[in-house]
Amino acid sequence: EFIGHCSNLQVWYEHDYDSRLLHRNLAFPLLKQLTEIGDHLAKRAFREEIAKRLNSGYPSVVNYLIEEKYIDYLGRDELLFNLLIHEEAEVIRELEQLSNIKFEKSIQFEILYDFEEYKRNSIVIKNKHVIRLDMYKVNLRQFPEIITQLSYLKELFLRKLRLKSISENIGELNSLERVDFSYNIIEKLPDSIRNLQNLKKLYLENNRLYFLPQALGDLKNLQELNIIDNKISTIPETFIGLLSLEELWMRGNYFEKFPVVLENLKNLKYLSLSVENVPKVPPKMENNKNLSIRFYS
Repeated sequence: EFIGHCSNLQVWYEHDYDSRLLHRNLAFPLLKQLTEIGDHLAKRAFREEIAKRLNSGYPSVVNYLIEEKYIDYLGRDELLFNLLIHEEAEVIRELEQLSNIKFEKSIQFEILYDFEEYKRNSIVIKNKHVIRLDMYKVNLRQFPEIITQLSYLKELFLRKLRLKSISENIGELNSLERVDFSYNIIEKLPDSIRNLQNLKKLYLENNRLYFLPQALGDLKNLQELNIIDNKISTIPETFIGLLSLEELWMRGNYFEKFPVVLENLKNLKYLSLSVENVPKVPPKMENNKNLSIRFYS
């Protein structure tokens, strides 16, 4: 058996450390050790093999490379262009240039990702596509149009970026399920938001919205909507179309009268209101045992 192992190692060496000739659990640690003691051939082979296996996209292989921290041996572009399709790698690189964020420090993978324990200024990758993008506290001011090229995005978090508006092209991101534009200075939402038919959660807290577009009522799958601390005084009648809405945070606005359209939201389970600027809640809603209404000062 020992002679067999030696023979395998000899063949492996003669083929420039091709790790396909040894099981990865043996080849990778050996290449790592050889790299650390200064074997330049091993170092090159090590990086090539890491990149090759990342490029395969197999979840178990990628998981192994992450857990054992082999991806730390790759440079920034090597990492991005092996983890993502070329077009999306270019988008991430351009976003880095716009924002001075270095996403390679906070790359996560769906196989390891808890959607409630996310990192700020990070991306989440699945099958060589970005499925989640988080940009936080970066002074962008303008919505980065190139984001709309990330067509597999499911979650988009753009918070505290001083954004004044959202591009009409956001309607192209029709895989989105969760969007958070909180703590910007947005005054208006684009009508193209109606195209986000998979959207389940929309957070718009602490912006400068004076009204909500009629188009919002087309989001049949929307379950949560947060419009806390804006300047909204009315709710559009099209809200009757929000058949799946369960939670609505609307305190901190300027409603002159209670939005009666809310009485028609059959699945609404939670509603937050401000004490000082909302007239009396209709009895139909007050007596609804399935609806929790909270008042905040």
